[in-house]
Amino acid sequence: MAFFYDRVEREDIITIKLKNTLIYYILYFGLLILSVGLLFLSNVMPIACVFVPFVLIPLTYIWLIMRKVNVEVKEAMKKGKVKVSGSRFSSSNPLTYEIEKASMKEVQS
Repeated sequence: MAFFYDRVEREDIITIKLKNTLIYYILYFGLLILSVGLLFLSNVMPIACVFVPFVLIPLTYIWLIMRKVNVEVKEAMKKGKVKVSGSRFSSSNPLTYEIEKASMKEVQS
């Protein structure tokens, strides 16, 4: 999915570049819960019950999308065919995985 990561597949290498939007959404949902708790201090439980699906459903969706990438990277790491560079929190130098294609053929078989 182009919103959370970019995947470029060449003939010898797969490059996966993670984007920072994932971290910002998690922080946004956390701040949303905190602000609701502070605004409605006396009625926190009923409001929290209403907002929980609005927080859990997007986070579950994000987790499902990123799970495919994480499984692919984990399998390639077991084979020792991954180069990791960058930082998760940097917009100018994002976290980048470079996976050799030979390792992907071994993983699929």
